[in-house]
Amino acid sequence: QPSHATHVFARISPLVQPFVSHSESLRSLQALPRGYALCYALHHVEADVLNGGFQQLHHNSTWDLMPSAIVASEVAGETRLAHLLGEVVRHYHELGECRMDDQECAHVCARVDGATIRPLEQVEQEFFDIDLRYIEERTFLVERLAAVQDRTLWGEDHPAPVPIPELTPEQARRQEMFERLKRELAEKY
Repeated sequence: QPSHATHVFARISPLVQPFVSHSESLRSLQALPRGYALCYALHHVEADVLNGGFQQLHHNSTWDLMPSAIVASEVAGETRLAHLLGEVVRHYHELGECRMDDQECAHVCARVDGATIRPLEQVEQEFFDIDLRYIEERTFLVERLAAVQDRTLWGEDHPAPVPIPELTPEQARRQEMFERLKRELAEKY
């Protein structure tokens, strides 16, 4: 299965180093076609949630990436994931703790308007289930986005595919972490 993410992050890294903030990184990535910023946002939101859940994401500067991560999920064809991230934004909006620009927050919340309000833990479990599917397929969400063939995302320089070797140590670690989290959450709920 081809991986375009290696090429994408090779282009992203020089523009976001040294790291100042996620907002500053998104501004720097405006020098590239929008697909690169979307990959950056999706990657960091996914990593933050996997590391500490939606509460950690909300309390970290990674929260600034949520609108871009939602768009990235939609572009990657993961509309369910985009909806889940929207539910998280709505959750914090209803608590008065969204921290997004009011107009941006209202736009995200309008997309999930009418959906049943669920406990954050339930939304998080569904997120982990989606991500676990990618781990079982030996890939990552961001790779699906990076593989989208669309000149509006990448310009003329679409990421070249790079063959994916067998499961890397990082993928194996993440797979084990997901399986453990899934078992723990299943026991809890």
